[in-house]
Parts: sequence; structure tokens; C-alpha cells
Amino acid sequence: MGTQNVKTSKLQTAKRLFVGWFVGEWSKLFSWILEIEMGLVWGISGLSLISFIFTSIWYIDPALLTMVLQFQPATCTTVYSAYLIGISNCTWTSCRHGCTSEIYKCWHVVVNYTLISGSRPIPPPWSSLSSLSIPSSPDSSANLPTKLYPNVRGCGYPPSLQCEDFYSEFGSVDSSYPCWISHIDSNIALTELDLKKLKEEVMYSLIPLGTFILSTLYALCRLGVFSICNPLRCCPKVSGSTEQTRLTPKQLFRYKKALLAKKSEENELEPKPGKFENPEIILESNEDKIEEKKISPIREITKLEPQRVNWDRNCFDISEEDFAVALEHFENIP
Repeated sequence: MGTQNVKTSKLQTAKRLFVGWFVGEWSKLFSWILEIEMGLVWGISGLSLISFIFTSIWYIDPALLTMVLQFQPATCTTVYSAYLIGISNCTWTSCRHGCTSEIYKCWHVVVNYTLISGSRPIPPPWSSLSSLSIPSSPDSSANLPTKLYPNVRGCGYPPSLQCEDFYSEFGSVDSSYPCWISHIDSNIALTELDLKKLKEEVMYSLIPLGTFILSTLYALCRLGVFSICNPLRCCPKVSGSTEQTRLTPKQLFRYKKALLAKKSEENELEPKPGKFENPEIILESNEDKIEEKKISPIREITKLEPQRVNWDRNCFDISEEDFAVALEHFENIP
């Protein structure tokens, strides 16, 4: 039976040690996660902002511009095409690789268009997207020279856009193909238009913006900028809370007792003229009070002034010998 109890106690001790070790390691891991949390949050916020800036240039701006121009279906016929080299020759181009690069090579494609009868311009998906006044619709039977572009900006990046392929497909003179003519600016013609794809690009490009806003708000909450993130900050601090350090009566007694002892030692080392008064007795507990009651009543009598003492022994609950000693004490007082 004793051996079994020993084994049980050992197992409980090992279990407690394991639980304590696990809790300690988990607290260390959690503290480490909290330390790197803010760095990750701010990093995500910065990357989201940079991503939104680039996506707004590459996707949002062209997509919104395409929606604002309100394109209308038509039939285009190439009337002029040329491939030129040199900055002086390339004042404009139908296609170029890179939207920020200088134009050293240019492809010119000029077309005449005929609007499809019964067709109407595609309005923007949001009525508040553009406040431009709608001009009169171009004549559907007119054959006006218009510059042809693969997209609104006339630029792109491989492999989605290859200017050589664009020129070989649409640069043949007298070739006809479907196209899109802007209802706002009839000098712009596009080879293709996919509004569904443009809307998806706009919506996906707004994801970095949402990530930036959420991560920034979370970081500000963790820093305590908004009190709603920390409910305890909304409550007023109660005076005399547990955070304030308090001394127990026993600690206060010991402190006073140590001060009195130190003063008495200083008085003993450096005696001063005059009468020395003993410090008052400090009671720590009920036991000290009981011991104090056991002290001879002579001390209570000697504390009184001589002129105020009633010298009738019957007034004091003491023996005759003690009363005599008290009288002798008062007689010796000058």
C-alpha cells in the first residue's frame, strides 16, 4: 500500500512538472508572437498600400476610363498602316510595349468606321462614375478616319499584348473587322472590349486597399489609439485599486518598532541632557494586549501626576506592598 502511494505521488509530481513546463513554454511562445505581431501588421499594411498604388495605375485607371468613354459597336476598315522607327517619326502610336517607356518604334493603324444600326453606347455601370455631358451621337453612315488601339491607353506588356501581332492582324489595308467606337471621343477605336473583365479587375484591385485599411485600424487598436478596442480603458480607474501597494498592520507595526529601536540606539550612543522618555508601547496582536494586562498596576499609578493621585489604596486594585512602592516612587519625584 505504501509503495503504491509513493508511485502515485511520483506520477502526480511528474504531471505537475510537465504541466508547469508546458505552460512556461507556451507563455514564452505567446510572448514571442506578440512581439512580432505588430511588425507583421505594419508590414502587411505597407505592402497593401504599395500594391494598391500599382494596381490603380495598371488596372483601375484604364478600366474606369474605358467605362467612362461609353463605347459603341461598329465595323472598321483599315485605310492606312505604317511601321516607323525614330522619335521624330513617332509622335503617336497605335501600340507600344510598356506604358511609361519612350517611343522609338511605332505602329500606325488608321481606320474608317461605320456604326452598327440600332446599337447604343454602353453606359457606365455606376451612374455616378462620370459627370460628362453626352454629346450627339456620331453619324452611323460617316466614314471618318480614326486611330485604332488595342485598349484605351494603347499600351501593354507581353505576353498579353504583342504589337507585332497586333500590326499583322489589323494593319492590312482594306481589311474589315468589328471594333468599338467611343461615344465621348470618336477619335478612339478599340479592337476588343470586355466589360466583365474590366469590372473584375476593378473589384480585385480594391482588395489591397481594404487590407491596408483593416491592418492599419488593427495596428492603431493594438497601440491603444481607440478605446473601443480595449474595454478596460473605457472604465474609470477606481481609487484604491489593488495596483496600489498597501502595508498590512503587522508590517506597519514592525516598521514603527524598527524606527523606535533605531532612535533608542542613537539616544544610547549620544546621551542628551534632560529627562529621557521611554517610547509608548505598541501592541501588535491580542496576545500582546493580554501580556500588557498582566503588567503590574504600579506602572499605571506611576504614570499619573502626583497632585492628581488619590492616595486611598482602596481606589486601586493592588496589594499593600505594591501601594507602598508606588508611594515611595512619587516621594522621590522632585
